[in-house]
Amino acid sequence: EEIASECYGIISEAYGKLSLSACNVLSTLATIVRKRGKYEMAFEMFVDILSVRDCALGPHHPATAVALAQLATSYRIRAKHDFNFHDEGLMLAKNALRRALTIKEHLYGKNSLKLATTLINFAKLYSDTHDYKRAEPVMKRAYEIRTAILGEKHPDSIVTKSELASVVSRRGRFDEAKTMLLESLNEILLVCGKDNPKTDKVFRNYIFTATEEGVHDLELHFGNRKVEIEELPPYRYIWERCFDAIKTLCLSCTHKIIESINNHRKTKPIVENDDDDDDDDGSYSDDHGEKEEMTEEHKSD
Repeated sequence: EEIASECYGIISEAYGKLSLSACNVLSTLATIVRKRGKYEMAFEMFVDILSVRDCALGPHHPATAVALAQLATSYRIRAKHDFNFHDEGLMLAKNALRRALTIKEHLYGKNSLKLATTLINFAKLYSDTHDYKRAEPVMKRAYEIRTAILGEKHPDSIVTKSELASVVSRRGRFDEAKTMLLESLNEILLVCGKDNPKTDKVFRNYIFTATEEGVHDLELHFGNRKVEIEELPPYRYIWERCFDAIKTLCLSCTHKIIESINNHRKTKPIVENDDDDDDDDGSYSDDHGEKEEMTEEHKSD
Protein backbone atom coordinates (compact mmCIF):
# COMPACT_ATOMS: atom_id res chain seq x y z
CA GLU A 1 0.00 0.00 0.00
CA GLU A 2 2.82 2.43 0.82
CA ILE A 3 4.59 1.76 -2.48
CA ALA A 4 1.34 2.16 -4.46
CA SER A 5 0.57 5.41 -2.62
CA GLU A 6 4.04 6.74 -3.40
CA CYS A 7 3.68 5.80 -7.08
CA TYR A 8 0.28 7.50 -7.24
CA GLY A 9 1.76 10.68 -5.76
CA ILE A 10 4.57 10.74 -8.32
CA ILE A 11 2.26 10.13 -11.29
CA SER A 12 -0.24 12.72 -10.02
CA GLU A 13 2.44 15.40 -9.77
CA ALA A 14 3.75 14.59 -13.24
CA TYR A 15 0.48 14.21 -15.17
CA GLY A 16 -2.25 15.46 -12.81
CA LYS A 17 -4.80 13.64 -10.66
CA LEU A 18 -7.36 13.58 -13.46
CA SER A 19 -5.04 11.88 -15.95
CA LEU A 20 -5.57 8.32 -17.13
CA SER A 21 -2.08 7.31 -15.96
CA ALA A 22 -2.84 8.44 -12.41
CA CYS A 23 -6.22 6.72 -12.66
CA ASN A 24 -4.59 3.38 -13.54
CA VAL A 25 -2.25 3.60 -10.54
CA LEU A 26 -5.18 4.61 -8.32
CA SER A 27 -7.02 1.48 -9.45
CA THR A 28 -4.19 -0.69 -8.14
CA LEU A 29 -4.07 1.28 -4.89
CA ALA A 30 -7.85 1.01 -4.41
CA THR A 31 -7.71 -2.77 -4.86
CA ILE A 32 -4.98 -3.06 -2.21
CA VAL A 33 -6.89 -0.79 0.17
CA ARG A 34 -10.06 -2.83 -0.28
CA LYS A 35 -8.28 -6.11 0.47
CA ARG A 36 -6.93 -4.55 3.67
CA GLY A 37 -10.46 -3.87 4.89
CA LYS A 38 -10.65 -0.12 4.23
CA TYR A 39 -13.90 -0.38 2.32
CA GLU A 40 -15.08 3.23 2.47
CA MET A 41 -11.72 4.57 1.28
CA ALA A 42 -11.62 2.05 -1.57
CA PHE A 43 -15.20 2.91 -2.49
CA GLU A 44 -14.35 6.61 -2.86
CA MET A 45 -11.31 5.76 -5.00
CA PHE A 46 -13.33 3.59 -7.37
CA VAL A 47 -15.94 6.35 -7.74
CA ASP A 48 -13.17 8.77 -8.77
CA ILE A 49 -11.76 6.23 -11.22
CA LEU A 50 -15.13 5.74 -12.89
CA SER A 51 -15.68 9.50 -13.13
CA VAL A 52 -12.31 10.08 -14.83
CA ARG A 53 -12.63 7.23 -17.29
CA ASP A 54 -16.23 8.06 -18.10
CA CYS A 55 -15.29 11.63 -19.00
CA ALA A 56 -11.97 10.90 -20.73
CA LEU A 57 -12.78 7.68 -22.60
CA GLY A 58 -16.55 7.72 -22.94
CA PRO A 59 -19.40 5.64 -21.47
CA HIS A 60 -18.84 2.59 -23.72
CA HIS A 61 -15.06 2.14 -23.46
CA PRO A 62 -13.63 -1.19 -22.15
CA ALA A 63 -11.78 0.62 -19.34
CA THR A 64 -15.07 2.20 -18.26
CA ALA A 65 -16.63 -1.27 -18.07
CA VAL A 66 -13.73 -2.45 -15.89
CA ALA A 67 -14.20 0.54 -13.58
CA LEU A 68 -17.92 -0.27 -13.30
CA ALA A 69 -17.17 -3.88 -12.38
CA GLN A 70 -14.65 -2.78 -9.75
CA LEU A 71 -17.12 -0.29 -8.31
CA ALA A 72 -19.82 -2.97 -8.19
CA THR A 73 -17.48 -5.28 -6.25
CA SER A 74 -16.76 -2.44 -3.82
CA TYR A 75 -20.51 -1.90 -3.36
CA ARG A 76 -21.03 -5.61 -2.62
CA ILE A 77 -18.23 -5.85 -0.08
CA ARG A 78 -19.23 -2.65 1.69
CA ALA A 79 -22.87 -3.84 1.80
CA LYS A 80 -21.77 -7.05 3.53
CA HIS A 81 -19.93 -5.15 6.28
CA ASP A 82 -22.24 -2.16 6.70
CA PHE A 83 -25.80 -3.07 7.72
CA ASN A 84 -27.14 0.45 7.11
CA PHE A 85 -25.74 0.41 3.58
CA HIS A 86 -26.78 -3.18 2.82
CA ASP A 87 -29.89 -2.78 0.65
CA GLU A 88 -28.70 0.40 -1.03
CA GLY A 89 -25.26 -1.05 -1.73
CA LEU A 90 -26.65 -4.17 -3.38
CA MET A 91 -28.99 -2.06 -5.51
CA LEU A 92 -26.11 0.18 -6.67
CA ALA A 93 -23.93 -2.85 -7.36
CA LYS A 94 -26.65 -4.36 -9.49
CA ASN A 95 -27.05 -1.14 -11.46
CA ALA A 96 -23.30 -0.86 -12.09
CA LEU A 97 -23.02 -4.50 -13.18
CA ARG A 98 -25.97 -4.14 -15.52
CA ARG A 99 -24.31 -1.18 -17.21
CA ALA A 100 -20.98 -3.06 -17.47
CA LEU A 101 -22.83 -6.04 -18.95
CA THR A 102 -24.44 -3.81 -21.59
CA ILE A 103 -21.07 -2.30 -22.57
CA LYS A 104 -19.38 -5.70 -22.89
CA GLU A 105 -22.22 -7.12 -24.97
CA HIS A 106 -21.87 -4.16 -27.36
CA LEU A 107 -18.08 -4.48 -27.56
CA TYR A 108 -17.38 -8.22 -27.45
CA GLY A 109 -20.67 -9.91 -28.29
CA LYS A 110 -22.88 -12.20 -26.22
CA ASN A 111 -20.43 -15.13 -26.09
CA SER A 112 -17.16 -13.65 -24.88
CA LEU A 113 -14.99 -14.60 -21.90
CA LYS A 114 -15.06 -11.05 -20.57
CA LEU A 115 -18.84 -11.16 -20.58
CA ALA A 116 -18.72 -14.47 -18.69
CA THR A 117 -16.75 -12.84 -15.87
CA THR A 118 -19.41 -10.15 -15.47
CA LEU A 119 -22.16 -12.79 -15.54
CA ILE A 120 -20.46 -14.66 -12.69
CA ASN A 121 -20.33 -11.47 -10.63
CA PHE A 122 -24.00 -10.90 -11.43
CA ALA A 123 -24.89 -14.42 -10.25
CA LYS A 124 -22.96 -13.88 -7.01
CA LEU A 125 -24.89 -10.66 -6.47
CA TYR A 126 -28.16 -12.54 -6.87
CA SER A 127 -26.88 -15.12 -4.37
CA ASP A 128 -26.09 -12.34 -1.89
CA THR A 129 -29.75 -11.33 -2.04
CA HIS A 130 -30.85 -15.01 -1.74
CA ASP A 131 -32.43 -14.84 -5.20
CA TYR A 132 -31.13 -18.23 -6.35
CA LYS A 133 -33.86 -18.63 -8.96
CA ARG A 134 -32.28 -15.81 -10.97
CA ALA A 135 -28.72 -16.70 -10.03
CA GLU A 136 -28.83 -20.20 -11.56
CA PRO A 137 -29.52 -19.28 -15.23
CA VAL A 138 -26.96 -16.46 -15.11
CA MET A 139 -24.25 -18.73 -13.70
CA LYS A 140 -25.23 -21.48 -16.12
CA ARG A 141 -24.83 -19.10 -19.06
CA ALA A 142 -21.34 -18.13 -17.85
CA TYR A 143 -20.42 -21.81 -17.52
CA GLU A 144 -21.66 -22.55 -21.04
CA ILE A 145 -19.64 -19.65 -22.49
CA ARG A 146 -16.42 -20.76 -20.78
CA THR A 147 -16.97 -24.40 -21.71
CA ALA A 148 -17.61 -23.54 -25.36
CA ILE A 149 -14.47 -21.38 -25.65
CA LEU A 150 -12.02 -22.97 -23.20
CA GLY A 151 -13.30 -26.53 -22.97
CA GLU A 152 -14.66 -28.56 -20.07
CA LYS A 153 -11.20 -29.43 -18.70
CA HIS A 154 -9.98 -25.85 -18.40
CA PRO A 155 -9.46 -24.68 -14.77
CA ASP A 156 -11.76 -21.66 -15.20
CA SER A 157 -14.54 -23.89 -16.55
CA ILE A 158 -14.11 -26.31 -13.63
CA VAL A 159 -14.23 -23.48 -11.07
CA THR A 160 -17.38 -22.09 -12.69
CA LYS A 161 -18.94 -25.57 -12.55
CA SER A 162 -18.31 -25.74 -8.81
CA GLU A 163 -19.88 -22.30 -8.34
CA LEU A 164 -22.90 -23.41 -10.36
CA ALA A 165 -23.15 -26.45 -8.08
CA SER A 166 -23.35 -24.13 -5.06
CA VAL A 167 -26.32 -22.31 -6.60
CA VAL A 168 -27.99 -25.62 -7.49
CA SER A 169 -27.60 -26.73 -3.87
CA ARG A 170 -29.31 -23.55 -2.69
CA ARG A 171 -32.30 -24.47 -4.81
CA GLY A 172 -32.66 -27.81 -3.02
CA ARG A 173 -31.19 -30.18 -5.63
CA PHE A 174 -28.59 -31.68 -3.31
CA ASP A 175 -27.84 -34.89 -5.22
CA GLU A 176 -27.17 -32.97 -8.42
CA ALA A 177 -25.00 -30.45 -6.59
CA LYS A 178 -23.00 -33.19 -4.86
CA THR A 179 -22.30 -34.94 -8.17
CA MET A 180 -21.15 -31.70 -9.80
CA LEU A 181 -18.89 -30.83 -6.86
CA LEU A 182 -17.21 -34.24 -6.79
CA GLU A 183 -16.65 -34.10 -10.54
CA SER A 184 -15.20 -30.61 -10.26
CA LEU A 185 -12.89 -31.56 -7.40
CA ASN A 186 -11.62 -34.65 -9.22
CA GLU A 187 -11.04 -32.74 -12.49
CA ILE A 188 -9.23 -29.80 -10.88
CA LEU A 189 -6.88 -32.15 -9.02
CA LEU A 190 -5.99 -33.91 -12.25
CA VAL A 191 -5.47 -30.66 -14.19
CA CYS A 192 -3.88 -28.33 -11.63
CA GLY A 193 -2.73 -30.53 -8.77
CA LYS A 194 -3.08 -29.88 -5.04
CA ASP A 195 -1.06 -26.68 -4.61
CA ASN A 196 -2.95 -24.35 -6.93
CA PRO A 197 -5.27 -21.37 -6.27
CA LYS A 198 -7.89 -22.85 -8.63
CA THR A 199 -7.91 -26.07 -6.63
CA ASP A 200 -8.36 -24.03 -3.46
CA LYS A 201 -11.45 -22.31 -4.92
CA VAL A 202 -13.07 -25.59 -5.92
CA PHE A 203 -12.25 -27.15 -2.56
CA ARG A 204 -13.77 -24.21 -0.69
CA ASN A 205 -16.93 -24.48 -2.79
CA TYR A 206 -17.06 -28.17 -1.94
CA ILE A 207 -16.62 -27.51 1.80
CA PHE A 208 -19.12 -24.65 2.12
CA THR A 209 -21.85 -26.07 -0.13
CA ALA A 210 -24.59 -28.10 1.47
CA THR A 211 -25.03 -31.55 -0.09
CA GLU A 212 -27.65 -32.84 2.33
CA GLU A 213 -31.11 -31.65 3.22
CA GLY A 214 -31.45 -29.58 6.41
CA VAL A 215 -27.98 -28.02 6.39
CA HIS A 216 -29.25 -24.64 5.18
CA ASP A 217 -31.50 -24.40 8.22
CA LEU A 218 -28.41 -24.01 10.41
CA GLU A 219 -27.08 -20.96 8.58
CA LEU A 220 -27.33 -17.43 9.94
CA HIS A 221 -28.17 -15.11 7.07
CA PHE A 222 -27.33 -11.42 7.03
CA GLY A 223 -29.84 -9.72 9.33
CA ASN A 224 -31.89 -12.96 9.49
CA ARG A 225 -33.96 -11.84 6.55
CA LYS A 226 -34.23 -12.32 2.82
CA VAL A 227 -33.40 -9.18 0.93
CA GLU A 228 -35.75 -8.22 -1.86
CA ILE A 229 -34.21 -6.02 -4.54
CA GLU A 230 -36.31 -4.31 -7.14
CA GLU A 231 -35.60 -5.49 -10.68
CA LEU A 232 -33.93 -2.76 -12.71
CA PRO A 233 -34.59 -2.19 -16.42
CA PRO A 234 -31.76 -2.79 -18.88
CA TYR A 235 -29.23 0.02 -19.02
CA ARG A 236 -29.77 2.45 -21.91
CA TYR A 237 -27.34 5.00 -23.30
CA ILE A 238 -28.13 8.72 -23.04
CA TRP A 239 -28.96 9.03 -26.75
CA GLU A 240 -31.38 6.11 -26.49
CA ARG A 241 -33.16 7.76 -23.58
CA CYS A 242 -33.28 11.11 -25.46
CA PHE A 243 -34.76 9.39 -28.52
CA ASP A 244 -37.46 7.75 -26.37
CA ALA A 245 -38.27 11.09 -24.71
CA ILE A 246 -38.56 12.89 -28.07
CA LYS A 247 -40.68 10.08 -29.48
CA THR A 248 -43.03 10.21 -26.47
CA LEU A 249 -43.30 14.02 -26.75
CA CYS A 250 -44.11 13.85 -30.47
CA LEU A 251 -46.81 11.22 -29.90
CA SER A 252 -48.31 13.31 -27.11
CA CYS A 253 -48.38 16.45 -29.29
CA THR A 254 -49.94 14.49 -32.19
CA HIS A 255 -52.73 13.18 -29.95
CA LYS A 256 -53.42 16.69 -28.65
CA ILE A 257 -53.60 18.13 -32.18
CA ILE A 258 -55.99 15.41 -33.34
CA GLU A 259 -58.15 15.92 -30.27
CA SER A 260 -58.25 19.70 -30.85
CA ILE A 261 -59.30 19.24 -34.50
CA ASN A 262 -62.08 16.84 -33.51
CA ASN A 263 -63.37 19.24 -30.84
CA HIS A 264 -63.32 22.12 -33.33
CA ARG A 265 -65.38 20.13 -35.83
CA LYS A 266 -67.97 19.28 -33.18
CA THR A 267 -68.43 22.90 -32.01
CA LYS A 268 -68.46 24.54 -35.53
CA PRO A 269 -72.04 25.89 -36.44
CA ILE A 270 -73.75 24.38 -39.51
CA VAL A 271 -75.35 26.93 -41.95
CA GLU A 272 -78.62 25.76 -43.57
CA ASN A 273 -80.54 27.41 -46.46
CA ASP A 274 -84.24 27.34 -45.44
CA ASP A 275 -87.23 28.35 -47.57
CA ASP A 276 -88.01 31.24 -45.23
CA ASP A 277 -84.65 32.83 -46.05
CA ASP A 278 -85.41 32.57 -49.76
CA ASP A 279 -88.78 34.29 -49.23
CA ASP A 280 -87.15 37.11 -47.32
CA ASP A 281 -84.67 37.63 -50.12
CA GLY A 282 -87.51 37.75 -52.69
CA SER A 283 -89.57 40.30 -50.73
CA TYR A 284 -86.49 42.44 -50.31
CA SER A 285 -85.88 42.45 -54.06
CA ASP A 286 -89.54 43.33 -54.81
CA ASP A 287 -89.56 46.31 -52.41
CA HIS A 288 -86.28 47.50 -53.86
CA GLY A 289 -87.72 47.34 -57.39
CA GLU A 290 -90.84 49.40 -56.39
CA LYS A 291 -88.66 52.13 -54.89
CA GLU A 292 -86.62 52.39 -58.10
CA GLU A 293 -89.82 52.85 -60.18
CA MET A 294 -91.08 55.67 -57.88
CA THR A 295 -87.78 57.57 -58.20
CA GLU A 296 -87.95 57.37 -62.01
CA GLU A 297 -91.49 58.84 -62.02
CA HIS A 298 -90.42 61.82 -59.89
CA LYS A 299 -87.53 62.51 -62.26
CA SER A 300 -89.88 62.52 -65.29
CA ASP A 301 -92.24 64.98 -63.55
